[in-house]
Amino acid sequence: MEKLAVIDLGSNTFHLLIAQLDAQQQLTVVLRKRVYARLARTGIGLISATSFQEGLRILEDFKSILDEHQVKETKVVGTEMLRLAPNGADFVQQVYALTGLQIEIISGLKEAEYIYLGIKQLHPTSSYLIMDIGGGSVEFILVRDGKQVWMTSVPIGIAVLYFRFHLSDPISEIELHQLRQFLSEKTTHLAEALKEDSVEELVGASGVFETFFDVLGVPSNQAIDVAAIQNRLDKLILSSYQERLELDSIPKNRKKMIIVASALLKYVLEQTSVKRMRYSPNSLKEGLLYAMIQEKKI
Repeated sequence: MEKLAVIDLGSNTFHLLIAQLDAQQQLTVVLRKRVYARLARTGIGLISATSFQEGLRILEDFKSILDEHQVKETKVVGTEMLRLAPNGADFVQQVYALTGLQIEIISGLKEAEYIYLGIKQLHPTSSYLIMDIGGGSVEFILVRDGKQVWMTSVPIGIAVLYFRFHLSDPISEIELHQLRQFLSEKTTHLAEALKEDSVEELVGASGVFETFFDVLGVPSNQAIDVAAIQNRLDKLILSSYQERLELDSIPKNRKKMIIVASALLKYVLEQTSVKRMRYSPNSLKEGLLYAMIQEKKI
């Protein structure tokens, strides 16, 4: 049976997914690996020397895993950090020289399209708003009866928000106000789209949402009543770094940026009519895999 793989190079996290494709073109996941690479360690912009070398090391490790599993075909994509970084092209070239892996830097809309394809496999006929929170960008996709009707990619990822607005500990009221004003300016198209076609469920598609569910103590396969979590989001937003260090439910690599992520989520929930929030384990990498299979059917 043929093995396929996808690698998603996010601004903070690198993901590797290997799956096996049988004669009936049914997929079985063989391996999932997630490594916090932190290309956006110093902000969305230049990849620091430390992050550059760490990224290369991780991808050399990924290549060894691909060889070990005898993967026939691999698709590698880069997102917002590699779209913007002046030394992103150098990183792409060095990765190819070291590993033979060819990185395709995709647009924000292409990223949104893959995210939709991944989530559609789990929710083929429902109506919902997808929100994928990345380090550099956030993708919103409006789905009506299983069909994508609108999508956008906005440069308001948590690394952007953190380095621009989270300058105090705890975050100050002034910083929160400035952050919300920034989000208001950047999400006008989202507000317009939802006025015309509102939905009642938000599907969160990233590790950030997985963390939210852990913090709230809700199993990731259940939906959350949005009205019931507003106060808990407020408390989290106003917490200090020391207080978060004591919370085992927040992974170490998310303890700093979870505040701006929470403020972002709170803002979006307030601006929409959604009543429930659901976490999707599928996202960009599953959509990439699905697209690879579709290409093979042609």
